[in-house]
Amino acid sequence: MLEECLSSIKNVEVPQKVRIEIVIIDQSDNQIKTQKIVNRLRKINLKRVTPLSYKYYRDDRRGISFARNCLFDKTSGEYLFTTDDDAIVSKSWIIEGVKYFKNHSKAEVVVGKVDPHTASKKMLRKIETLDSSLRWAYSIFNLGKKSFQITGDIIEYPVFLNLAVKKSFFKKIKIDTRFGNQQSIWKVYGGEDPDFIEQVKRFANIYYNPKMFVHHRLKTNKLYNKYFFWRYWSFGKERCLLEYKYNLEKSVNAKNIIKTSYEFLKYPFNFKKKINFLFALSYILTIPYFYTTSIKFRHFHSNKFISEYQR
Repeated sequence: MLEECLSSIKNVEVPQKVRIEIVIIDQSDNQIKTQKIVNRLRKINLKRVTPLSYKYYRDDRRGISFARNCLFDKTSGEYLFTTDDDAIVSKSWIIEGVKYFKNHSKAEVVVGKVDPHTASKKMLRKIETLDSSLRWAYSIFNLGKKSFQITGDIIEYPVFLNLAVKKSFFKKIKIDTRFGNQQSIWKVYGGEDPDFIEQVKRFANIYYNPKMFVHHRLKTNKLYNKYFFWRYWSFGKERCLLEYKYNLEKSVNAKNIIKTSYEFLKYPFNFKKKINFLFALSYILTIPYFYTTSIKFRHFHSNKFISEYQR
């Protein structure tokens, strides 16, 4: 999968007088295989009229949030475009992103469209039947055909599969490594994408540009309901953690818990709404831990909780 992703990046159209630096952060179990792929592409790259620069870094820490932070530290370009090894970027990916930054001087973060890519027609039909809020489980992000500034509360979080950031801005950001890290104290699969966006939206301008798009390759194991239910269960826990982290100054009380839980549980119990029910149950079961923690260690968390992950 990595080789296909890097090959698609290798074939992107490059704006004039723009130098492309490809940074690979490797957390895989097969380091030798990854290095061989990168070295092979380096040799092919020498024949290009405008050579690309490849930088390879090994990160033995487990958790995608560590890889994201490593990428922020190692990147030196004016703009940072991020994607994952299971993505195929469009040929105009870089050009459309750079053009958007130049035409929108206030933009500091630009997020693009993510479409599903799979050989399974059955999976595509399944995805097409889902409403936009449920497509999140497949990292699909599509806010329409028009570009605009993203403001206010975010229902669908943009994903690192397709995101561009100005250098002057991304050097200020660190992702909380308790998200996207099943070995952390929180033991959550994801959450690093919304954690980044929640930080960003407080002091930066986020724009959506549908012309900057990538295809997300979906594995067949994600076709089954077992994966879907598990991912939404995990999402419920991640959502609770995000609300706890970013609402520390607000009191955690029974009224707020009941109100939030009701919003998730008020739907009819059909297939689509089973997902909301599972999400809600996960959310509710996670709350008591943070409720008691916030009472016992309120003073400690108020001073150190937000900044702890920046160490």
